[in-house]
Amino acid sequence: MISGLITGIIFGFLWKRGKFCATGIVRDIYLEKQTPNIVLILAIIFIQAFLYHLMVELKHSKF
Repeated sequence: MISGLITGIIFGFLWKRGKFCATGIVRDIYLEKQTPNIVLILAIIFIQAFLYHLMVELKHSKF
């Protein structure tokens, strides 16, 4: 749980400093019909799913 909190703080800080806004991307897709941004949303979902499963496997693995 602590590692998730630390990871979240680090990613949140980096995304805030990089002016990355997932809500703005969704708004652009819906209102302005800018479909190339769909790839960004799918990349976000894929990376989050990958990291989640990686952390679950590391938690359950016996070293």
